[in-house]
Amino acid sequence: MRHLERLEPALTCKGWHCLRSGDEPLMRVYVGSGVREVGALVTVRDGWYCLRSSTGLRVQWVAPCGDVGTAGDRIDDLLRPRLFPGTFAPYPPCSIRPSGVP
Repeated sequence: MRHLERLEPALTCKGWHCLRSGDEPLMRVYVGSGVREVGALVTVRDGWYCLRSSTGLRVQWVAPCGDVGTAGDRIDDLLRPRLFPGTFAPYPPCSIRPSGVP
């Protein structure tokens, strides 16, 4: 669960909403006003962040859990063109700092 907690700020600063499951390492990443809007599932497998299809049969390996910045960038790069091609305005850069770093 802590891997998903670390990934969440990397996605929210890019305009995504995140909803983590309480019981399993699973986070819904979506855009819109509610969880029923278009989005994807992110999970952790063998120390890697993965995008999971809604059926659970297809998994796309994104980045190692130790590289939160790259994972956030890759998830954003993978989801934006698929969900809403040409509709996102450029987002301002954000900086992600590890916990406890001022």
